[in-house]
Amino acid sequence: GFASARIILELSGTPSGVLAEALLYIRIYFLSIPFMTVYNFGAAILRSFGDTRRPMFYLIISGIVNVILNLILVICFHLGVAGVAISTVISNIISAVMVMVYLYRRDDEFAFRFNRMKIVRPYLRKILQIGIPSGIQGTIFSISNVLSRVVLIHLANLRLQVLLLRLILNILPMTLQMHLHRQRSPSPARTMA
Repeated sequence: GFASARIILELSGTPSGVLAEALLYIRIYFLSIPFMTVYNFGAAILRSFGDTRRPMFYLIISGIVNVILNLILVICFHLGVAGVAISTVISNIISAVMVMVYLYRRDDEFAFRFNRMKIVRPYLRKILQIGIPSGIQGTIFSISNVLSRVVLIHLANLRLQVLLLRLILNILPMTLQMHLHRQRSPSPARTMA
């Protein structure tokens, strides 16, 4: 991530005037990826036993913290893009900590304990069989979203920009619907539990 950030930004057509700030943002933002991963795993465990509200509340809380920290770090401390990225990292840490504290406090088969962490090969195989296609699908969707934004940036014709913007806005409800459907469907973790 850190090494390829500049190349990706240049390939995506980031204007040279904002390249340094975009690079700074991405490099700070990458620090939050482990915490986002922890949150996503923890939230998946919560959803696997039917608790979809708690992950949502954790994201609402961390989202509010993100907005408040954005205002403080950008307006009060004049950190600009770095302040926005730092706010994002802190809010991702908060959501990860909240989900892990809740799982640690549980006293059932869903409780998180470091000493119980291990890879069970038959379960890993089943998870990968379901997770890899899902990950590829999510990656393709993300790449197509980025490419459509790149095209939007480079188009000079205002009508085409408006049409592409409408296309992107039409994708948002589909994405929401897809995620809501995913919430209702049984997850691999719940199936195996």
